[in-house]
Amino acid sequence: MGTATTTSIFQSSNLWKASATVTFILALLLFLMLFSAHNKYTPQPGQLDSASKTKLQLEQYEKMFLSEARPLIRIPTGSFIQSFEFLDPETVRVTGYIWQKFDAITKQLGVEPGFTLPQTITTQHTGFKELVYQFDYPDYSLYGWYFEADLYQHFAYETYPFDPKTIWIRMWPKTFYDNVVLTPDLESYEATRAEDTFGLDQELVLKGFTLKETYFSYKPTSYDTDFGMKQYTGAREFPELYFNVVIKRKLTNILVIYLLPIIVVWCILFALLLIITRDLAQAKLFSFSTAGILSSSAALFFTVILSHVILRDDFIGYPLMYIEFYYIIAYLVIILMCMNGYLVLRKGGSPSLLAWRDNLLPRILFWPIILTTIDILTVSRFLFTSAH
Repeated sequence: MGTATTTSIFQSSNLWKASATVTFILALLLFLMLFSAHNKYTPQPGQLDSASKTKLQLEQYEKMFLSEARPLIRIPTGSFIQSFEFLDPETVRVTGYIWQKFDAITKQLGVEPGFTLPQTITTQHTGFKELVYQFDYPDYSLYGWYFEADLYQHFAYETYPFDPKTIWIRMWPKTFYDNVVLTPDLESYEATRAEDTFGLDQELVLKGFTLKETYFSYKPTSYDTDFGMKQYTGAREFPELYFNVVIKRKLTNILVIYLLPIIVVWCILFALLLIITRDLAQAKLFSFSTAGILSSSAALFFTVILSHVILRDDFIGYPLMYIEFYYIIAYLVIILMCMNGYLVLRKGGSPSLLAWRDNLLPRILFWPIILTTIDILTVSRFLFTSAH
């Protein structure tokens, strides 16, 4: 009798060790995947970090869509961002300066200085620009504007909070209908290489974000209208100038506010699972009852759903985000916990899988199943989804 009991305890000890080992491996794998997802960033192709790259892209456009009689009119343009702030998941408030250089030939062609930010949502507080300086130099005339704009931009949040974001300022010339194209004024910056950042105020406050890089780029854009102008030439693959700011999130606040409560709930559920037993002495020791399990599970359910509602309130109408998988798993675990308590304690006796060593199997599989599920969902989400 004593030998059998000792053997049973020894076997249970080995099962717990195996469970702990698998749990550690799965947790380590999850950490490595999330660490890689958070820090992985590949510079976007087509960055305009030199005059030669800009010239090459514009020459390709001219060769494909313009005749030699109608060459592009190039206006060097630069931008300097003083501040930006997310007002909601798709609106960014940006303030700063934009300038343009006009040489004598451009002036003779009658091109007007100025620009348009086509993604601006105009309000009484934003959506305006003001000419704040103008200088005439031997080679060109310089015009500089201060602007404030709420820019509507579409972002993907499927991998939130491990999602890098690119804020872009899309610029049109004022005379956008007459072969006029904006070119990045790279010579006005000290650094424009891919590994450097430029065009940002050094005192810029990034609330909840860190800066990755900035760069200019062209995005070919086509329109299904000529805006009523018979001579309009920018309808097909016209190169529009973008100034891009790439940022990534600081995870500390997000993980503490949204993820830590879920982990605590899982730990409490695991503790409840440990005291679900048909042993009357053990049940009396822990003041355990079916009603107690149900009330505890209900309290945990409301804790989880409250945190989930607070999170989802900022992303109404968006697809399911990565961090929400943790909430869904918590809901399922709470349901399974209640079912386990009922099946173990019902009068007809427990199912054989639950009766084995007094509910040992669910206990040793609790963390491996949760982490395996998260690992699989993490791989599927980050493998098949790209964040913008």
